[in-house]
Amino acid sequence: MPRAIGANCRLLTIPEVTYGTAPGSNWRRMPFLSCDLGAEQPLLDADVIGVGSNRDPAAPFLDIVTVQGQAVVPVDLVNIGHWLRLLLGPPTTTGTDPNFIHTYGSGAAALPSNSIEIGYPDVPSYDVCTGVRADTLEIDFSPSGPATASFGLMGQGSVRSGTSSGGTPTTAAYTAFHKAQGAISRGGSPLGQVTGARMTYANGMEMVRTIRADRKVEGVDPGIARATGQVTVRFADTTLLTQGRHARPGSRHGPWPRLRLPGQGPRSPCCHRLGRRWRCVGCAAAALTGGRRAPDGSRRHRSGLLESRHRARRRRAHRGKRLRARAAWHFGQGPDYCRGCAALDRDCGHLCPYAAHAPATIEGATAWTAGTACTVATMGGATLDMAGELATARELGASG
Repeated sequence: MPRAIGANCRLLTIPEVTYGTAPGSNWRRMPFLSCDLGAEQPLLDADVIGVGSNRDPAAPFLDIVTVQGQAVVPVDLVNIGHWLRLLLGPPTTTGTDPNFIHTYGSGAAALPSNSIEIGYPDVPSYDVCTGVRADTLEIDFSPSGPATASFGLMGQGSVRSGTSSGGTPTTAAYTAFHKAQGAISRGGSPLGQVTGARMTYANGMEMVRTIRADRKVEGVDPGIARATGQVTVRFADTTLLTQGRHARPGSRHGPWPRLRLPGQGPRSPCCHRLGRRWRCVGCAAAALTGGRRAPDGSRRHRSGLLESRHRARRRRAHRGKRLRARAAWHFGQGPDYCRGCAALDRDCGHLCPYAAHAPATIEGATAWTAGTACTVATMGGATLDMAGELATARELGASG
């Protein structure tokens, strides 16, 4: 029995004259990296009882048909224009053959639709999705690597058959762009020393669900267009910093930029080593939060409230809650959640459980550092090396 091979997959597309109707002329073959566009018709549970002699419910029923997916395509000289036309509408073309200049603009009142066929000739199986419109575009910029773009697609219907509907497909020459060849300009002037950028454009497409015998959506209508992005540049001048700080609604300037300093962060002037009799609550919290004092600790420190050993001994019965809460987060789902925040470039600040449950004393900070260094996570839970923890605590200056 033949099996579908991804390397033999074919993607054909053609603009529609009538929405939701696939044209019968020769289609265009497009290069792509991946595509999961297809129809889905879920089964809904029927919570009906009393139809049998036992507790089994009634048979489920089919819901409405939805067609959506994503296509990842290379950014090349010719074929990318057909995807941009589907996203933004027909361009304004100037120049002469062969040096045409196609200019695409956002916010078009009406957007075109395409029919897209995804074929597996090894089986054979050909899925024709009609009424397809582009909802989103995501594109990244970096100094190296191939240039690719991801298009979010939404359609009306899908028909599968054993023969292709593309006729004799036409193919354009494939001339790929590379990220190192790109140029980024702002206000007509090149923006220099860009190390990375990301842009997202969305048409705000909405599926119009109506009552139909074929269970298809009535169509896909565009909403409010939105474009967002981020650019990372080397700190060579203060141009972007000045423009960001003077940004106003409706201006071309971006939001207030953030300046990052790699390497060791700035040290606070109060972070000197204190004696055993007095301990700075703010510095103890800052030692476990990467140099940032927790709000509670910083307020105590600015007001000059230093906790003495005698006062801390009277509250010894209530100690341990911070460490228990922090350990539950650290040895649970906490690290995975924090890695997600780092990937999204998000700073939770004092809301992060690591900062909210930071130890407020030097003893607590020592216990946390020694405990995490000598704890090994296993399938059965966490194993603590008590001898190693005590030795580590003594190296950190603990007594006893």
